[in-house]
Amino acid sequence: MKKQYLFLLLCISMSIFSQNIINEKLIPFHDKQGKWGYIDADSDKIVIAAKYDFANLFESGIALIGINNPNATTLDNKYLKGYIRENGNEILPVNFIGIYDVKTRTDSIFRDLKNITFANGTNGIVKLPEGKWLVEPGKYKDFQFYKSDRFLADNIDFFDSDKKYSAPKGCKIKYIDFKYRFFEITKGETEPNEGICTWEGKIIIEPKYIDVQYISKTKTFLASTILGKVTLKNIESRIIDNFLFDENGKQISTFKSTKIPFIREDEVFASFEFNNKELYIDLKTGASIKEPITENGQKIIVSQDSKTGLFGLNDKQGNEIIKPIYVQLSAIDDYTLIATKIVDGKNITGVIEKNGKQLIPFIYQSLNYSYRRLVAQKNKKWGLLDFYGEEEITPFIYNYSFYFNHGFANVFKDSGEGIIDFFGKVIVQP
Repeated sequence: MKKQYLFLLLCISMSIFSQNIINEKLIPFHDKQGKWGYIDADSDKIVIAAKYDFANLFESGIALIGINNPNATTLDNKYLKGYIRENGNEILPVNFIGIYDVKTRTDSIFRDLKNITFANGTNGIVKLPEGKWLVEPGKYKDFQFYKSDRFLADNIDFFDSDKKYSAPKGCKIKYIDFKYRFFEITKGETEPNEGICTWEGKIIIEPKYIDVQYISKTKTFLASTILGKVTLKNIESRIIDNFLFDENGKQISTFKSTKIPFIREDEVFASFEFNNKELYIDLKTGASIKEPITENGQKIIVSQDSKTGLFGLNDKQGNEIIKPIYVQLSAIDDYTLIATKIVDGKNITGVIEKNGKQLIPFIYQSLNYSYRRLVAQKNKKWGLLDFYGEEEITPFIYNYSFYFNHGFANVFKDSGEGIIDFFGKVIVQP
């Protein structure tokens, strides 16, 4: 007797499933009523009865299936979905409407994690193929993943393997320092509201500044703040109050500047501008100092190959440090450079150390340095990165490049001009 079924086309590109095992012997079919189930491809024997309104291939022992959603309002929630094993047993019941990839902050995809959303608006993170909930549905709304077992939930709770760390009451986590185990925290929506706490929640720097920098070499914090509301008219004339604290949060000194102080990596001093002068402060004692000499005393010298026109690096004796392979090199300081090279006929830009080590990957169309931040262009739009490229502070939504002055920057969108702060927060809507 001829069975009434339709084999699902198996011409799907196998590259999509390069990291999963496809079961080509247990394949979907549908009956005369249009319901889907699974048959054994060799024997034509029905293994799982036809009762679904759609059925995907089995990958790594599981398959996504679904039934029509009686309460559907859009194509996005047309089906109630679930997961089953090859024996037909449910891993996740047929009761969710959306399934999305879980990505890192740099858009890398975790193959074993999925963000599951439900009709009531809740969501959770599940690990597949086990079907184990990493985050139970309804507990959180927003997730930022660093590793599959290391993530930030709703900017309040940080999970590191089996341990949970929380922001102090009333605060949110803005940034995570993994090396020194600090949280940059904010409190409320009105700036200045930036501070520092330990992973265990102990506040070191009260959340009342526009910027806080940790100097590992001196074990001190430099915090900056601006009083009063920032507008398009007064952005150029604000005075910044700066405070130096020891590692326990005890104030060492205070000074004024017209820009956020600049701290060179691995140095013990900061430079800042005030009354049209460049001044310096010792980051250990807080004392004013004369123009210092960098620790190694060696400057970066950009060299150009006369034949190729490409750029490299030499030391001050003329010895080659990096071969001339870049179409452009621009020094940020005595240690790091913005570099541009050609790949597949296109210019791509990243950041390197003076020894050639890559700090920020070559994935951007352009990079400009602006006070511990990098203004980056990607897909013809501009956004903001932190200096070490670990975090995209803003999405890439601005029409032009921008720079920071007094901790703020003028930005432009199709809708007009606005202001963002050092942390990418919109102060004046474009």
